[in-house]
Order: sequence, then C-alpha cells, then structure tokens
Amino acid sequence: MIGGSGDSLSSVSEKECLKRRNQGQAGITRKFAQSDTSCFHPTMPIVEFVWWSGTEEFLANLDEIFKPTVDHVSKADGCLRIYSGLQDEDNNIFWMVVVWKSHKHHQAMMDRPDYPEMVGRLKPYLRDGVLKMNHVEFNSDTDAAFNAPVTGIVFLSLKMGYTSDEVEKALKMWQSTLDPTKGAYPPVTWGATHEDPNKLVVLIGWNGEQNLKNLPRIKEAYLDKMQGKSSSFKESFDLREVCTGTGADCPPDTQPPE
Repeated sequence: MIGGSGDSLSSVSEKECLKRRNQGQAGITRKFAQSDTSCFHPTMPIVEFVWWSGTEEFLANLDEIFKPTVDHVSKADGCLRIYSGLQDEDNNIFWMVVVWKSHKHHQAMMDRPDYPEMVGRLKPYLRDGVLKMNHVEFNSDTDAAFNAPVTGIVFLSLKMGYTSDEVEKALKMWQSTLDPTKGAYPPVTWGATHEDPNKLVVLIGWNGEQNLKNLPRIKEAYLDKMQGKSSSFKESFDLREVCTGTGADCPPDTQPPE
C-alpha cells in the first residue's frame, strides 16, 4: 500500500528480474519503504500485508479511524478483498491484508492523487512511527487461510547458502499431514516477499482450539528442522473480511472489527 519505485514493469526482462532475486536485490525495506516493483508480475494476484503497533486512541476507535482507509482502498479497481484483525500474540498490533487482482491494479491505486492523504491519515496512529509491509505472490489460493477462524502466518528468512527450494520441501511435507477433520484449513500456501526474496511468508488456517494445540507440534516437527536453513517467527490472528472490493463503497454492514 506504501509507494513503489524503480524501473517500469515493461523495462525489466524476466532474466534481469531473476538475477535481481538471486542477488537479493528485489526490494528494500525501511520506514515507509519504497520497494522495487520491477520484479512484480503485472497480472498475477498479489497479497499486501500492512501492520503497525496502534496507539491507544486508534485501538479504542477502530471503526471510526480505520473505515476511511477501507473505503478508499476498496474503491480501487482490482481490490478483491480486505481483511483486518489484531494479532493474538500482541493485541496492540493491527494488521490489514489486501488481496489485489494484480500489481498493476495496486500501482494504479498508489498513483491516485489522493493516495498521500490516505497514508497521512494513518501516521498519527502509529505507536512507534513505523508502518511495516510485505507484498507476496503466493503459490496457491489464499482464501482458505484468510477465511479460517484463525489465520497463522509464519515468516521464514533463509540463511546464507540455502535456497527456498530446500525449505519448500519441508513445507510440502507439512502440507501432506494436514487433516481438515482435526481443525486444519488446507492448503498451506507460501511465497517470497518482494521486499526481500530470501524471506518466505507461509499461510495456514485453523479453527481456534486446534490452532493452540497443533502449532507447538508443528513447530517441533517441521519448523525446528528448518532452523539450520532459515530463521522463523510466527504470528496468528482472527482476521475478518471488512470489505469486498468491487470498486464501490463497502456495504453498510461490513465494518472493521472491534
């Protein structure tokens, strides 16, 4: 949701994009960072994660403060879904997740003249002044994870000398063990962030009770085995769909969660 810079999509070849990814130059991350958008596929769906530690005023008045942002983004052409929720591990951290039809649509929204004003409205409500974000093209559909009672997100950062293929083998093994009758909402889906090609984001949906029972076992069985190849941390939250982006105003009954 925060701006993009770099070469135009049409000016960077697929070969050059691959080279940038291998060199770890697909993007940069800093406060209100502008990521290199030249390695986004222009027509593939992209998921935007934006999160920040909210001020007391923001958390106490989510409906009133956050709704203008939802209204703004939902009117953009290509906005498919907007989810939001508070992080289970730290209820001060607020997450906004936007599913875009393509990066081209996402970029068009950022190019709108009223975009800076929308971002500016949020800045006073950032507890530490930092708004974090990642953009990911996932390897499969994300609806199951986002619409589950609890959405788990695992961030995996590859260590030097290892590739995403090696980590993906463990993720595929994990996926093969998921049982919908025991609280899982398959599939597990993952993808590299465009801000850092060595960081993978993994999504999995759970029912609330099973999430608490299964995550320690999963960490021991799968994630701990990857520690030599990657470092990881997980977050979980009860995401709610606050708006279906149709290029029109959100329906009156789709309000941000309290």
